[in-house]
Amino acid sequence: AYEIKECGLEFRRVLFRSKMPPVSLEPGDKGIMSMIARHEGKKLKPYQDSLGLWTVGVGHLIGDGKTLPADMNRQFSEEEVDAMFAEDYKHHKSAAMKIPGYNNLNESGQAALIDLTFNMGPAWYKKWPNFTKSLEEGDIEGAAKNLEQSKWYSQVGNRARSEEHTSELQSHSFISYAVFC
Repeated sequence: AYEIKECGLEFRRVLFRSKMPPVSLEPGDKGIMSMIARHEGKKLKPYQDSLGLWTVGVGHLIGDGKTLPADMNRQFSEEEVDAMFAEDYKHHKSAAMKIPGYNNLNESGQAALIDLTFNMGPAWYKKWPNFTKSLEEGDIEGAAKNLEQSKWYSQVGNRARSEEHTSELQSHSFISYAVFC
């Protein structure tokens, strides 16, 4: 069940419920939040993300992201950023848990869906009917191929090529970063 024929297939193994525990993902929400923070980065001053949207902290979208309100154009404290991240995480985890097929995944697969939801928004999967159908039916290969062929795949590709992400692929992430072996 865990034979790896080529790097591009390795990530698919973690989506199936198995006796094999995640290698580097800490248990529970703390570990998932740590993974998201590594992927998103953490900035105390507002910045424009790759899509030009105003963001602060750990991927926290400011308003609609299109403008930076004067009261948000400042340095934020670590505590403020951490509080925003905790609230954003709870919101996105709740949304990820509603994705059809979520409960069929092991902890690592669920963590990856939470990460994807944090990155793309709470309703992202509704715009991906083929991915959602594949995941719900347990067709992990189909779900993976659907993401690999997306615009999103090319947008996050560069950050996924670091040694840290390569290590994560081999241990616990799935589609969101593993496709970049």
